[in-house]
Amino acid sequence: QNGNCDATCAPDTEIHAVRCCSSTSISGWSNTACSNVWQESDIWAEGCQELTYSEARNFCSAKGGRLCTEDEIRDNCVHGTGCSFNWRLIWTQTYCTTTTTTWTATMTSTLSMTSTPPQQPQRRL
Repeated sequence: QNGNCDATCAPDTEIHAVRCCSSTSISGWSNTACSNVWQESDIWAEGCQELTYSEARNFCSAKGGRLCTEDEIRDNCVHGTGCSFNWRLIWTQTYCTTTTTTWTATMTSTLSMTSTPPQQPQRRL
């Protein structure tokens, strides 16, 4: 089964796995699950990356891509591109809300709601 990880919120300063996405074709990037999402984790010289949010965003941008969205992850558009990141929390470009409701999503398309507000600005993983 792909992923099966619950999404969570994390401060931008934590270190997590990086998978980059693009809505347009990039040579060498995978496009196997969703027709409009190309993704990669390990084809670059630097290999697999585990970075802070800002470092991850800059890394993907330098490679011509962006961080994946939570929807792309939940829809299983970004799995199987190396580094064994299918079972890891990876940075998304999706912000956590600062209200009392936080959505939790799994990569198997299950969605549930919990009442745990973030304590500081955070990103979805």
